[in-house]
Amino acid sequence: DSIYVAMLSPVWPPTKAGDPALTIQAELNGIEGRLPEGTASIPLDTFTQGVDQFHFTFTLTGPLPRGIHAVALGQWRDEGGAVTLDRLRIRLGDIILLGSGDAILDPALQPALSLDMEVEGHEVLLERLVAEGTIQQLMADFTRQMLRPLVSQNTAGDDVLAVTLGIRDRWLMVGPMQLLRVPPIQWAGTSQ
Repeated sequence: DSIYVAMLSPVWPPTKAGDPALTIQAELNGIEGRLPEGTASIPLDTFTQGVDQFHFTFTLTGPLPRGIHAVALGQWRDEGGAVTLDRLRIRLGDIILLGSGDAILDPALQPALSLDMEVEGHEVLLERLVAEGTIQQLMADFTRQMLRPLVSQNTAGDDVLAVTLGIRDRWLMVGPMQLLRVPPIQWAGTSQ
């Protein structure tokens, strides 16, 4: 129903590494996504019902990169370039996802990021995935057992799943566990 976007440039040009060059704040409310007829999509009805709320603040620090060429990105990184995601809030009915994190480019110009996430309603999500046949009950039960150490209660007494997602040395990480290798990004101008 509504989309709000604000772009701010509080310090221009940024004079030091920590200066924010560009901040984007966005909020989308009551958005229903419908794909055109005949479009292939992932069969997850849980995520296609619409988004009640999607809010985030995205900040680029350091001087804005002068393109996506390896040289420009290397200069941006060397001059303190970073990305911060703050106040991420996604609400899909009873499921609420909150997050914040940071990303940089490592010495090989590959993304390195850390994203702290909290999910309220993860049990509801698992139940919906089973009900629509996306996952089997046995897999849902296994997932509950695996996530149990990551669940705590908030001040309202609701269960909250807290996890840190990240990419480090091209490994997708969940907490300290390496899940899978991330393919490298080949920027224009790299010698590899």
